[in-house]
Amino acid sequence: MVNIPTKLWIPAVIAPEKTLAKASKGKASLVDAAIVMALAGLVSGAIGGLFLGPFGFILGAIGGAVSAIIGSFIWNGTVWIMAKVLGGKGGFPQQYYLYSLFGAPIIFATAVIGLIPVVGGMIGGLLGLYMLWPLTVSIRHVHRMNTLKAVLAWLVPGIVLSIIAVIIGAAITAMMAASGVPQGTGAVG
Repeated sequence: MVNIPTKLWIPAVIAPEKTLAKASKGKASLVDAAIVMALAGLVSGAIGGLFLGPFGFILGAIGGAVSAIIGSFIWNGTVWIMAKVLGGKGGFPQQYYLYSLFGAPIIFATAVIGLIPVVGGMIGGLLGLYMLWPLTVSIRHVHRMNTLKAVLAWLVPGIVLSIIAVIIGAAITAMMAASGVPQGTGAVG
């Protein structure tokens, strides 16, 4: 039976030190955490697709669920590897489970707040930055490491993944330019 720990979501966001310390000592289900992340992505994608009609709503929901699972696994996998390199002791299921406790509600909140014109995007960005605090706390507790190592566990992969994303974006742009796909000039006309 799937156990979605919604009662821990708000405490994990507003009091991560206490909540995640306690949750790190309990049973962690990788499947439950993945389902929670898929649901967060489904809702977020559906909200994003609202303005594109029924087809956009459905595609947004499906795409959101799939991308949330894949993205969160890749992200947590790279963070877990880095934590291990830094001497971390914890397992991937425990880390992913704790991530889902604060990640899912922040994804939900960001999607809903994103509906507010202009200000919604700014608040969503601030929530994304805020998410680094419970992320650091969860890594500290799961891997039994100090705060500096916990920050490095997410900062180094974040920088590496950002560089990879820029390289992929530049490569796609170069391929489009080489194939003759028209590029935007920035001019309005």
